[in-house]
Amino acid sequence: MSKSFILTLNTLPIELVYRILDNLEPLTILLSCRNVNLRLNNIIDTYYRFQTFTKLNFPDGLMSNEKIQSLAIALQNNTTLTLVDLSWNFFGHEVPQYLALALQSNRTLTILNLERNQIGPQGTQYLAYALRINHTLIELNLRANNINADGTKYLSQALHVNRTLTKANLSENLIGNKATQYIANALQNNKTLTTLDLSDNRIDDEGAEYLVHALENNTTLIYLYISRNNISHKYAQYLNHRNATKNN
Repeated sequence: MSKSFILTLNTLPIELVYRILDNLEPLTILLSCRNVNLRLNNIIDTYYRFQTFTKLNFPDGLMSNEKIQSLAIALQNNTTLTLVDLSWNFFGHEVPQYLALALQSNRTLTILNLERNQIGPQGTQYLAYALRINHTLIELNLRANNINADGTKYLSQALHVNRTLTKANLSENLIGNKATQYIANALQNNKTLTTLDLSDNRIDDEGAEYLVHALENNTTLIYLYISRNNISHKYAQYLNHRNATKNN
């Protein structure tokens, strides 16, 4: 009498699991196979193609909001990805809530590009809270996200306590002078940020003066980009000279 065998994920030979994974894209493995059960997680973590899956580039609307939310959930315990580029996906203010949850627990992601996603102040608030907790992210690109003054205030509060972020791109965000003051206050306390892009943000001499005073007490910022603002030659020359001095 022949015996019948029922194979499950807990009994399937590891070689056969590897063969199945060979026919799947790394992103599919991350979104659909991870977190099914503990044994499969352990196998995936040892699978060579997944171990080398360190960069994810999906700009220009190539990912739906639903897929980005699934990615954010997967990022919470992912240990391979160091760079995620989701620029130009225009996903609005809700998706950042999921990304913020991921940043609170993820320990490997170092570069996150969210350029042109219409995040707005509310989405920025989610991310700013995560930056208070995250200890691995070193580069954040939020260019052209309609952050404006309110969103900048949230980010500035996070920069008061964040100790890992070294590069932030906040250009084209309608920041204005008042929000520049928030940033300037943060720069007086922040000890890790080395590059800050504030280009094209409707900043004039009032905002520039806030930055000048802040930089008198800041010893870590090396690159400050202020082009395409309404800053007079006097202040622009001082800030540019400081950049040149710090770079030498």
